[in-house]
Parts: sequence; structure tokens; C-alpha cells
Amino acid sequence: MIALLAALALGCVAPRAEVPPRGVILIVVDTLRADALGPEATPFIDGLAREGRVFTDHVANSSWTKPSMASLYTGQLPAVHGVMEVDARLPDGALTVAERFRAAGFRTAAVVANPLLGRAHGLAQGFETLWEPDGDPPYADALVAQALPALEDLQGEPFFLVIALFDPHAPYAPPPRWRARTCGDCPLDALDDPQREYAGPGPSPAERRQLRGLYAGEVAAVDDALRTLWVRLEAAGLLERSVVVLTSDHGEAFGEHKVYGHAFHMWDEVLRVPLIVTNGPPAGVSDSPTQHLDLAPTLLALGGLPHDDLPGVDLLAPGLPQESVRIADVRMYGVRRISAREGALKATWHAPVDAEAFARFYDDPGRYPSVERGGGRWEVFDLVADPEERHPLGAPPAHLREAIRAYEPNQTW
Repeated sequence: MIALLAALALGCVAPRAEVPPRGVILIVVDTLRADALGPEATPFIDGLAREGRVFTDHVANSSWTKPSMASLYTGQLPAVHGVMEVDARLPDGALTVAERFRAAGFRTAAVVANPLLGRAHGLAQGFETLWEPDGDPPYADALVAQALPALEDLQGEPFFLVIALFDPHAPYAPPPRWRARTCGDCPLDALDDPQREYAGPGPSPAERRQLRGLYAGEVAAVDDALRTLWVRLEAAGLLERSVVVLTSDHGEAFGEHKVYGHAFHMWDEVLRVPLIVTNGPPAGVSDSPTQHLDLAPTLLALGGLPHDDLPGVDLLAPGLPQESVRIADVRMYGVRRISAREGALKATWHAPVDAEAFARFYDDPGRYPSVERGGGRWEVFDLVADPEERHPLGAPPAHLREAIRAYEPNQTW
């Protein structure tokens, strides 16, 4: 890997500007749906969006943290980097954006609330300094306070900084100030951490509204914490000639398809996430199809570093493709689902469950009616005519089926 890093460091990339940014800051908000933002819900983030470049058709490459963040960090799809199962670890030989930045002379630091992004899972590779929690993930305001020493250490040098918040991940327990604003009529014992699926009716309409209200309270608390973080970054001089990228690892479901949370599914409520690049590029809105696979080359290009060996594209370069096949993949607890989308069409392969693996985690499989037993099946949606994915079409188009087959040739169809 040292030889590869040296070769990459000698590569050349056409500079986007005469003076590249001194700092590249990546902010990851866990479990943040694309539709959770707005001028009333998140006024600070909305302000960043107005002043930056917003990508309105951005998706994660998996529906839970480890494979999604591994794709973001490495610029590779899940089947390539291999971080898919619950106990999987990013191999030491994988090359991360942090390692590339560090090899090029950047200081690298990360402050992460989710332990899945820590050393035990291989996702700390390349960070000179990394803070991760010893126990439960801290709330957003506490994580911002924890980030202050890392900010001070980065002053005066080129740097790559990651700040990854855990809120608004379940259980949804916003601080009282925000709970009163978004869910003031919620009972103290309101449901705040639903099961992924229910064999019966599941949460009532009132409980679903309460779940969304509690989630909105956590999103509002994150927005306020990011406002504080911005002030701290500015006071430390770290926003001068620095570019900030804000996104999420995945979204969250609230019963739209009788499922909750994330991890098992390929619905767009768990795959569509925000992407904002601010404090540098000209403001604007792009509806080009983008994915987490593109973030590694984009981050590297922001730092003036080469990225030609990666399959994704620099999202700030001119001429973004208007059509591209985007893959998402989840494999955990014996469940496997792979989706491919291009243009309006999205096809998902639901592989038959590995019953033995599934039984190791769940003693009541009847609670999970969406899990395929017996043969697998395809599900196809026209996302323009049916954006809520309510009306499945027939067989998958050949090019999407072949895209999934090329991505995972060992899958049994």
C-alpha cells in the first residue's frame, strides 16, 4: 500500500482553482433522510445549502452505517470493500481517503459518535487522531464540545477533518427544548425505538406521527449543534480556505412500507440522503444522479489530490453525467438485497434468506414478513411515476439486471 500511495501522490489532477483549499471538512449526520431538511426544520443547514452546491438526487450505497461509510471512505462499492456483515472489518489493505490525505502531507482527524466508525471496525485507518466514545454515543452538542481539542490541533496546516454525529439515530430522544417544539403533545412514554418490522398492524397512526415528531426534534438539535460547530470552526480559523461537505450515511423509514429504521431495506426513504458542498464552490443545485461512491474522488479533488484510480466521479467537475447506474447493497443477519437504478427505473433483487444465519439473530422470524423464504424475487419501480415505490412493475429491465449480475456474479438468481 505504501508503494501505491507514493504512486498516487505523484499523479496529477487538473486543478479546479489556482489555490486549493487548505482544509477539507466532512460532516456526517447519522440517519438523516433527504426530506428531513428545510428552512423551518433545519434553518442553519438550510442556510449552508443556499450558499453552497446542493445535490438533490443523492443516494447511499447501503442502508446502514458500516458498508455505507466504508464506500464513502474508500470510493468502492460494498462487494469490493467487503464491509457488509455486522462483524465485518475494513481490511488493512483497503485504501481510505484519510490515508491518501495523510500521505500527501495533510493532518487528518476524526471525531465520531458512532462506535461503528472506530478502530475496532477498521474505519479509523488514516486518521492521525481519532476520538470515539467509550460508551453510548454522545448527543450532538456533546460531540461538538468533544471536537474542540481536535480543531485546535489543526490550526495552521492543511487538514482533512471528519465529524460524524449519531443523532438522529433511534432511540429518538431529543433534548427537552427540541422535543417541546416538534412533539410537544407526545406522552413521556411515547414509542421512540420501533421494531424493524411487525407481523401485525404495527404502530398506530398516532404513534407514527409521534415517531416523526421525536425524530424531527433530534434533527433540530443537530442543526443547532452544527451552528455551534460552525462558530467554533470560524473562531479557530479553520473555515478560511476550507470546503465543507455535509451528508448522511443512510436515511430512516417510518412505516411507509410497514418497516421502520433502516438496515434491511432498499426503499428510497433509507437510501436518499442530503449532500451539500459549501464554503467554497459556487452556489447552485444539481439534479444529476450521484452516490456515496462519488464522495471519495470529490473529497480528494477538493484537496488537489489524484483520484483517477477510483470508479466514482468528482461531483464538482464540469459535465456531470445525467445518466448512470447506481448500486446499493445490504447483507446482514442472513438477508441480502441489491438494487440498481438508472434514470426513472430502480430494480431490487431480494435474495432468499440464509435461514441458518437469520435464526442466529432472530428467534421469531414471523416478525419479519418482508424476508424472502424459498426463492428470491425482483421488484421494479418507476421513481418518476411512482416516487413512493407503491406500485411494482414487472420483470427488471435487462440492463439493470445485468448491472447487478456484473456487480455480484456469485449471486444465485
